[in-house]
Amino acid sequence: MYLSKYSFRRPVLAGVMLMLIASNAHAFGNACKNVNLSVDNENDYGVLVTRFEFWSASEGRWLGDDFRNITVPGGAKDFVVRRGENLEKMENDRVSQIRVHYEYDYVSREGSWEIPPKVETAKLTSTDTTITDPVCVAGRWYKATIQARPRLGS
Repeated sequence: MYLSKYSFRRPVLAGVMLMLIASNAHAFGNACKNVNLSVDNENDYGVLVTRFEFWSASEGRWLGDDFRNITVPGGAKDFVVRRGENLEKMENDRVSQIRVHYEYDYVSREGSWEIPPKVETAKLTSTDTTITDPVCVAGRWYKATIQARPRLGS
């Protein structure tokens, strides 16, 4: 049987490709898993965080993440709102902004004389653009800041 010098080329090439794929497994299904989300609340009042959205510079659109509402106390720093989140639709995306949807209750000025006082809900968003390491991979920790605003009704 005759073996040419090229007969081992394909098996060797296939083996090299398999090793490259295995060494970069996070790029093929493991990326952006076990992600943690936290917030800094610069307000002196508590808020209810209802949604996180991530601006994917890779896709040119906001990618949302609904989750159970979490109350964040006023002045909280690095307050964890989600732990171990799987953001699979953002695998290896470049996240350049995080938008936090939040709300809080306040007594309206018009209804403050009523008994019981009329309570309104302010629904707001805060966008954080200070993302230092934008590529979404496994184990990433994202933090967003809710900027201070005057409380309505005060």
